[in-house]
Amino acid sequence: MKLKLIGVLFVVIVAASVTNPDSEDFKEWLLDEKEMNCLDDRCTDEHDSTLEHFAAFRDSLIISSARQTVYYPEGEEETIRAVGVFSHFFEVEEENWLWQLLH
Repeated sequence: MKLKLIGVLFVVIVAASVTNPDSEDFKEWLLDEKEMNCLDDRCTDEHDSTLEHFAAFRDSLIISSARQTVYYPEGEEETIRAVGVFSHFFEVEEENWLWQLLH
């Protein structure tokens, strides 16, 4: 029984590491889910004007975390935080325990 459990755990860890999303996946997720266009190392608005931004991405063996902050000309800013695992990103709040654990 223990050997079976260890085998299943090993398969899950290998699957998570193989499907761990990268920073390019995060940029595509931002565009698809949040309509935030930051694909070419710059962020643009709907008029293709370049916006000030800050990006941070952490990649570990089985989980990724990413943060993108965009500063709009009107003085507003928007920050998106996400955790990536198994080829998917999930938005989290700064106060989330998982975000706190990863940062």
